[in-house]
Amino acid sequence: MRRPGKINWQRYPQFIIFATVFLYPCWLFAGQDGRTMQVGNIRIQYDLTEEENALKVASILQTVLPRMEQFYSTDLPRGVRIVIVSDEEMFFTIIGHRLPAWVGAVYIPDQKTILLKSPRWKGTLFDMRKSLVHELSHAYFHERFSRQSLPLWFNEGLAELISEGGISMDAGIELAKAIWFRHLVSLADIDSLFQFSAPRAQLAYIESLSAMVFIQEQLPNGDSWPDFLSHVATFGLENTLKNRFGWDLIDFEIKWYNWLRHKYRWFILLNFDYFIWLLLIVIFMLAVVRRYLMNRKRLRQWEREEQWLFGDSEYYPNDPEGFDKR
Repeated sequence: MRRPGKINWQRYPQFIIFATVFLYPCWLFAGQDGRTMQVGNIRIQYDLTEEENALKVASILQTVLPRMEQFYSTDLPRGVRIVIVSDEEMFFTIIGHRLPAWVGAVYIPDQKTILLKSPRWKGTLFDMRKSLVHELSHAYFHERFSRQSLPLWFNEGLAELISEGGISMDAGIELAKAIWFRHLVSLADIDSLFQFSAPRAQLAYIESLSAMVFIQEQLPNGDSWPDFLSHVATFGLENTLKNRFGWDLIDFEIKWYNWLRHKYRWFILLNFDYFIWLLLIVIFMLAVVRRYLMNRKRLRQWEREEQWLFGDSEYYPNDPEGFDKR
């Protein structure tokens, strides 16, 4: 399940009030009956039953934080919290029902808090690691670009790039299906991500990642993501695209789409389900053609037999008037 990204929390004022009222007791509880663990500027809060997962989170942070700091050229302030939520009821009690059910983890900028599902009830340790890295990217993104208004696809794309590393074969197949069946989500529409169904949201995450891969391929030799992001933090995304590539956002989306079609449309051939359906269709068509040819051959055979029996006989002429009526 995909992770949500930076949310425009101004659209959810009731959630902010609820989170402020409800999360603070949760944090106090974690400091009393639960436990806390500090890694750099980040505090991990967890229930006693989650100590093993908290140690794994701490280990992941020690590996990931230096890479995040180098990528974003910034550090997180003190006070950032990671809350490992022990059960589904608690998770959805905290975030309420104002966010879609497919949300797997969430970063709340105003509270500087990452809510992370425990693998004891949802997913695996591998899923937890990807969700953690994804949400950490949102935390760093918020610190680096707090003065800029940037599209959600850029935020989500960077988080997916850091957590996924690149476009997998399965993701390429999803892109190919969306290309062939014309289901691609425009980059501008990704701003409405949290109104999407789970399959459409998953496609939006993959498209956001593909946009980052496209930018990465356009960067000149010697250039790097930290340099590019530094320009974005100073000049904004559209001005950076114009200065680097000569594109505005519309030009970028057109070139990205053409690149996407050229590179991933043939991934449809790697879809096993597609081949099964294609094979069934081909078998059905061959059966229809074979039946048609057999019927036509049989009809011709009957015509020849009828012509041989009746066509040239003086006793059974074709014309009914020629019959001997004596």
